[in-house]
Amino acid sequence: RPSQADPRIKTPIGLPNHPSYPSAHSCFTAAYLTVVAATYPDTKERLEGMVTEAGLSRMYAGIHFRFDLEAGKEIGRKVAEYAIQVAPTALTSIHTN
Repeated sequence: RPSQADPRIKTPIGLPNHPSYPSAHSCFTAAYLTVVAATYPDTKERLEGMVTEAGLSRMYAGIHFRFDLEAGKEIGRKVAEYAIQVAPTALTSIHTN
């Protein structure tokens, strides 16, 4: 975590007691909003901004490094793309109802 690399970094929230991992905020947000963007393509750009903001909030809090955010986004997108691929009828039924 950033504060472990540089002890001068003070976090405004409690520091988890484990090393840095891909950002769950980035992962969950990217997965959810990838599915939403597949359903409503005209919102993709705005949703991408939300994914970025979710990750940056964790970086600014001193909880994650930027590469944690990127890794989380990548994981989330891949999970969402897989879900869309294996369940295309679910998205189709949303558009027809």
